[in-house]
Amino acid sequence: MLRFAYRSRPVVLSVALLLVSGVAASAEPNPGPWNGPVVYAGERAGPVTISGGSNITTIASLTVPVGTWVAFAKMDAHVEELARDVVCELTSPGEYQRIRTRAGAAFHEAPGVANVSLNVVHTFTDLPGKFRLRCRAEDPGVTARNVRLIAMRVGTLTEHSLELGSSTTTGSTKPEVIHAHTQSAVSVYSDNFRSIATLPLPDGRWWIQAYLSVVETESSGAPIGYECQMTVGGQTDAVDGTLDPGDATMVSFNIAAIITPRTTLDDVRVRCKAEFGGAFEAGQMSITAMKLGTLTRVDLAGGSTTTSGEGKPVAIHGQRLTAPDLDKTYKNVGEFGFGGSFIASAKITAIDGETVQCRLRDGLDSDQSMEEYPDYGRTMAMQIASSDSPRIRRTLSVQCRDPDYASQPAGDVEYVKITALRLGTLTFRSLTP
Repeated sequence: MLRFAYRSRPVVLSVALLLVSGVAASAEPNPGPWNGPVVYAGERAGPVTISGGSNITTIASLTVPVGTWVAFAKMDAHVEELARDVVCELTSPGEYQRIRTRAGAAFHEAPGVANVSLNVVHTFTDLPGKFRLRCRAEDPGVTARNVRLIAMRVGTLTEHSLELGSSTTTGSTKPEVIHAHTQSAVSVYSDNFRSIATLPLPDGRWWIQAYLSVVETESSGAPIGYECQMTVGGQTDAVDGTLDPGDATMVSFNIAAIITPRTTLDDVRVRCKAEFGGAFEAGQMSITAMKLGTLTRVDLAGGSTTTSGEGKPVAIHGQRLTAPDLDKTYKNVGEFGFGGSFIASAKITAIDGETVQCRLRDGLDSDQSMEEYPDYGRTMAMQIASSDSPRIRRTLSVQCRDPDYASQPAGDVEYVKITALRLGTLTFRSLTP
């Protein structure tokens, strides 16, 4: 059902014309106007067995051409019994991000699911390269499902050190991306918010995604509460929940914001606080911000829209902070129309109920995620890449349900975020081990 547009070979024609005109054939052909981000994407349904113990399993690899790339990976870790710690890495040569999470709540002897999302950047200078998603579990009996990898070519990359506050920039074309990353962690032991990371952004319209691990470190034996939030340009995304002793979970954020003339309040700020007198560590964090040309923001609860800026990249971002209680049938918690080739990313916070299942759909493709025991408060992230004619309008939606409704308290979701980015070109590739 995917539609691909095969283009002619203008480079060969340009070389021939240069030879006829007497101009050196080594001159670069005019690439023409920039038509939007270049993206490579792949998916793997699974299940893929994750090794137990110290061994690590390559879940999927995505090959990309020479260039500077920002890559995103997403998967669900399923366990058949008890709870299992799962550690996953998204790697490129010499670079990685690592996330630790637990599939299933620690004190529940039943199957469980944990959502994992990661992000890394890398420049492949001489030969095509690979981004690899790799995982290991503390014991056997864990599988990876609903695996997605997306890589976007970057024209200007600013890498920012969250520890030092310093930045380095390479390139000078579109798209412009700022990427911050740290493997260290911050101890959180107070019911007052503590800063985890701050990333300054220049004026403009930005799409910001962030991922981190939250790990319980208190030895009292009692569950502790946590709350983390990201704020930027007057927008907020948040997740709050409970961690059992030794528990860990992934937290993700998704915001599209307009940065006004330089004020410190416009910085990306990630903060966390502890509840019930406990303590945890928040870290192994990445923040990726992409500068937009045109941004349309949608109120997913009421349907109103506002558009600002002009030119490419073009993005639509919808959000709602609360949604109605769920039941056994899928219901829309947010949707908007979109066309052409695009990548879409969705994030929700799942709370209450025994199970919450969500899916991101565009009429041709669908990604899904599930969280067992969302009464503990968990993040769910999904992503898809679709290729179609700009003339064909489709509906991008997030739908959720609670399959155990009636036997348990009704499941619920909040902080629903959906972002779609229109692309210049989209290439689908099979994900290899």
